[in-house]
Amino acid sequence: MYWEISNFKGLAKANIDLKPGSTTLITGVNSSGKSSLIQSLLMTAQSLYRTGPVVLNGSLTRLGKPSELVRADSPGKTMSLKIDLNTDFYDSEVESPEQAFAEIQLSSDQNQSNLQVTRIILTELYEDIRRRDILFDSAHIKKQTLIRLKSILPDLDDFTALHLKQDSETDEKSKPAVYLVLQGLIAKNIVVLSNEKTISSRYSRGFRDTFENDASQASHEASLALLDSRYTYVRETIDLLEQSFQEGTPDAKRLLSLMTEDSEIPHLLMDQLLRGSGENIPEILKQTMAQRAKRPYVVLEFPSRFSRRKRGFSPTGIVEKYYTELLSTEYSLIDGMRGYLMELGKNLNYIGPLRDEPRVLWSHWNELSRGLPVGAKGEYSAAVLNRFANRKVTYRQTLDSSVREEPLKDAINYWLNKLEISDGATSKSQGKLGVGIEVEIDGEGRDLTSVGVGVSQALPIIIGLLMAPRSGIFIVEQPELHLHPNAQALLADFLITSRPDVSVLVETHSEAMITRIRRRVAEESLSPDEVDIVFIESTIAGGVGRSLRVGSYGDLSEWPNDFLSATQDDIRAIMKSNSSRIRKSKSEKVK
Repeated sequence: MYWEISNFKGLAKANIDLKPGSTTLITGVNSSGKSSLIQSLLMTAQSLYRTGPVVLNGSLTRLGKPSELVRADSPGKTMSLKIDLNTDFYDSEVESPEQAFAEIQLSSDQNQSNLQVTRIILTELYEDIRRRDILFDSAHIKKQTLIRLKSILPDLDDFTALHLKQDSETDEKSKPAVYLVLQGLIAKNIVVLSNEKTISSRYSRGFRDTFENDASQASHEASLALLDSRYTYVRETIDLLEQSFQEGTPDAKRLLSLMTEDSEIPHLLMDQLLRGSGENIPEILKQTMAQRAKRPYVVLEFPSRFSRRKRGFSPTGIVEKYYTELLSTEYSLIDGMRGYLMELGKNLNYIGPLRDEPRVLWSHWNELSRGLPVGAKGEYSAAVLNRFANRKVTYRQTLDSSVREEPLKDAINYWLNKLEISDGATSKSQGKLGVGIEVEIDGEGRDLTSVGVGVSQALPIIIGLLMAPRSGIFIVEQPELHLHPNAQALLADFLITSRPDVSVLVETHSEAMITRIRRRVAEESLSPDEVDIVFIESTIAGGVGRSLRVGSYGDLSEWPNDFLSATQDDIRAIMKSNSSRIRKSKSEKVK
C-alpha cells in the first residue's frame, strides 16, 4: 500500500510503503514533519469510521482548523493524498497498465469549517512510459446541477460532487454528464445526467441485446448462462411494469398479470423474458422503455466489497449495465480507491508518543476506541491483557523462526523477558476500582509503580502489536521513551520480528533502534526489502521525505545532513578538543 502526502501542515511531500511484513522508521529533526506524515494517516482512518465529512478532530488525532492543515505555500491552497490501486480487474484480453494511482486533492470548504475533496486524478502508467489521466473536478459545477443530484439522491447528506472533466479515449464518453458523488473521502455513486431520448435509446438497444436471443436454441451450458445473466434484468422489467401499472397504464396491468400466480397461465411472461422468445416481448419493451425514460439519469452504485469483477458484481438495470461498461475503467479505479481507504480505516492501529504514567490500577477497556487497541496512551493495556489473556495470537520469536500460535499472555511474557525488563506480567480486575498489572522481577511480583518507568512504556507497545489484526497497520510514535539504549535496540528487534504479517510504522529519534535494524540486515537475518528509513528533511519549501535504503551490508544509500549527527558531531568535537590540548601541552613543554 503506497501512501503519499503533499502540502499537509509543514510537510511539502513524503511517501511510505505500508505493505504487510515491512517496517518503516520515520526520523528527522524536531518540527520537520514526521508527525504530520502519521497524522495524515490518522485523519484519513478516523474519517472512515462513520459516514460523513472528513473528521479533523476525532479519536485518533485532533488537528484543529482546516486553514491550519493546508500548507500556506501550496498551489491552489490544496493538500493531496496519493495511493496506489489494484489493477487485477483489467480484462486479460486488453492491455493493462503496470501501475495505477489515485490522487485525492482537498481544500477548505466555503465556510472554512472542514476539508472537502475538490479533485481526484486517476492515473494509469504503462510499460512503454505512456500515461493516461482521468480527472474528476469540482470546478464550475452549477447550482442547478447540485440541486438535481440532491433530488436523485435524497438520502445522501453533506455530499461533494465532482464532474468527469477528462475521460477515456472513446469519443462517445465525452457526451454524458458524469458526476462522482462522495461523502467525505468515500465515493458513494457515479451519476450520469442525461435526457429522455438518450435513455430510451439506450434502454431499447440494451433490452434487445438482453432478451432477444432465444435461449432454447443455445447449448445446455450456454442456455443456463444466458438464463442466469437475465434474472437481474427481469426483476427490473417487473419493477418498471409495476410502476407503470400504479400510474394507471392499462396495458401494463395486463402484462403484469401474466407474471402473477393468479393468472390462468402463471409466469408466462417471466418465461418469455428468460427464454428470449414470445409474442409479448415487443409490447413489454414499449411499456418499460417509456417508464424508464421518466428517469433521465443513471445511478451507478458501488458494491460493498472490493474488486467488483472478481466477485461477479452485476449492475441493477439495462441502462446501468451500458454505462457501467462504458465507464468501466473509471468505475473500477474509483472502486479500487474505495477499497484501499476502507481497508486503511479497518486495519490501522495507533499508539501515541506519550504513554500513561505508571499506576496501580487502570480504567476498564473502552470498546468505543476504534483504532486504539490499548488506547492512545496505552491506558487500556491492563484491561486488554485481563480480557484477552488466553486469546490465541500468532507471532514470531526470532527472525529465522516460524510463526507460532499461543495465548496472548505467553507471547507477552516471552517478549518482556527478551527485552530484559521483566520476567512476565499478569492482570487482575479489581471490580469498580479498575484493573491492575503485576510484573515479575527476580521472582517477586510488583505493581508498575514499584518498578522502572520503562516497563509501563514498553508494555502497551508489546500488547498493541501482538493484538493487531492480520495484514494490519501498526503505528507507534517514539517507542524508545524512558528506555535504556540497549532496551531500545531490543525493542527494535521486537518490532521487526514479532508480526511478519503486519506493516509497522515507527516515528523515532533513536539511534539505537536504527543501528540495530542495520545490524540485522548486515547479519542477513533481515532482508533490505523488509525495512525502510524515511528521513524528513527540513527545506525552505517545507519538510521533504527522503528514503534511506539499507544496503545488504547494513550501509545506507545516503547520509543527509542532521541524520543521527549529534553523536558523530560530539565525537569529532571531543577528538578535535583533545588534539588541540595535546598540541598545546607539547608546545608548553618545548618552551
